[in-house]
Amino acid sequence: HKHSMSVSRAKWLRYDTKGFRPWDARAPSSQLQALLASGALTLPPAASALEIGCGTGASCLWLAGRSDVSHVRGIDIAPAAIALCREQATAGHVGNVDFIEADVLAMPAAAIGTHDLVYDCQTFHALLRESPQIATCLAAAVRPDGHLFLLTGNADEPEVGPTVLTRAEIVAAFPTLRLAFIYPSRFDRTPTYATLRNTPLAWVALFCGPDCKQAHTCSASLFACPALNSS
Repeated sequence: HKHSMSVSRAKWLRYDTKGFRPWDARAPSSQLQALLASGALTLPPAASALEIGCGTGASCLWLAGRSDVSHVRGIDIAPAAIALCREQATAGHVGNVDFIEADVLAMPAAAIGTHDLVYDCQTFHALLRESPQIATCLAAAVRPDGHLFLLTGNADEPEVGPTVLTRAEIVAAFPTLRLAFIYPSRFDRTPTYATLRNTPLAWVALFCGPDCKQAHTCSASLFACPALNSS
């Protein structure tokens, strides 16, 4: 990918240097856990998973601990975050995960690989308008019978932190994939979001490759998130 990320790169590296990660719940994504626990998505045996914008690695490490996952790759542009990922993997003796410090849009497709599950939480929405090729990058990493699971900001409420997107923007971004569902949710609580009346509104979206035969039966209630603070 030919790409210049000077504005975003400087922003994320500045945040990383300060240890400022307002999106970091310091725990695996509740939506990702709910999706796989519900049976709405079944991974194949010995699945390969990828998280783009993996942050400090909680979701990657959780995926790596599943019996149906053989390998997980996490990619992030932030050196301090990747260092934390690697420290946690070493401390937990997790050997089936690798963490790559890189600008994903500058990586060759072969280095990213193709995967049964591609997961993104808050990277796609941060890059889409400045660098729309992020959508092509994500779609290209999905195997023909694989899946892309997105967690993005939701424009149905005013922006209070995470970049917000409309449902139409998300659906239109992936013409080579099939939309299984898109539902509203709320981002998991983080120390930064705890200062808000509610955590920011989100979309959860599941896309699948052209050869996928799964039904993906689930309802919006699977991803419902109660208000963070009472009114």
